[in-house]
Order: sequence, then structure tokens, then C-alpha cells
Amino acid sequence: MTGITDVRAGDLGPVEADPPVERFVLWPHRSLTTCGMIAILALLSTAAAALLLQAPALARLPVAAGAAVAIGGLAAAFWCNKRAGRRTETVEVRPDVVRILRVWPGGTSDSYDFATAWVRVELVDTYHTASTLRLRERGRSLRIGEFLSPAERTELATAMRRAIASARGTRGV
Repeated sequence: MTGITDVRAGDLGPVEADPPVERFVLWPHRSLTTCGMIAILALLSTAAAALLLQAPALARLPVAAGAAVAIGGLAAAFWCNKRAGRRTETVEVRPDVVRILRVWPGGTSDSYDFATAWVRVELVDTYHTASTLRLRERGRSLRIGEFLSPAERTELATAMRRAIASARGTRGV
């Protein structure tokens, strides 16, 4: 499954008092590689150059300007998409806490903690999104895995419910 890594406790990260029962590392899937982006831009540039050579002399400046704007816009869109693909979410399920660490493309991170004893994993279909995955506890909720496909969110919800049930069972041992 793309976008989800299931890592058993002790495989990653620093040693803490309560090692995670389970850790899930989530990231968006990007099917177009950097080489693919460069190839597409090179192909479009070549096509624009061929059109430019066939254009009448008076039309070359507007054709060149239009091609430059179009190719520049596409390059900017590729760059934004590639940057957004660097976002990750790590979900650690421990006996006392479920911790979500979001690392944004710019390098900043946010951490959210939910008590394992009270957290619920909800999978809800909304008007805009199929299978929205949320963690809910005491009136607050957090959407996770928004960049995953609905099937991947369903699979993640099942795995997280299993891990939380296991963590609740190991509490106090």
C-alpha cells in the first residue's frame, strides 16, 4: 500500500519510557518523478520552439511570451506539487497516548496528543470527501491522512483501531 508504513515498536526513534505499540508513517504518493517533470517541460519547450520558428516574424514575440508564461506556470505547478509531497504524518500508538506528528514541507512540525483510553477512530463520509479519517477525544478532533486514498484511509483506520485496542490491553502491565 502506498503512503502507509507499518513499523513495529523499537524499529525507529529514540527510546522513551513507553515505546510505541505501533507506529504509522504516512506520506502522499507522487507518481511523477523529477526526471518525468523535466522531460515534460523539455518536450513542451521543444514544441514551443518549433511553433515559434514557424510563426510569422510579427507573431513571434507574442507566441514566445505566451509559451514562456505557460511553461513557467506548469513548472511552478510541478514545483508546488513536489513540495507538497514532502509532508509526512507519524502516528504513534502508546499505552498512555496516541501522538500525531505532522512535518510540513517547510520543515516545521506540529504534535498532537490524545489519551489512548479515550480516543476514538472515526471514519466518516462527508459531502466533499469519502472516508474522512478523524481521531476524536473529549470534543476535539483531528483529521489525519487527508492525502491518502479512501481505501488507504479505511485500511489505516482498521489498523489504528487494532493498535489502540492492543495498547489499551497493555496499559498497566
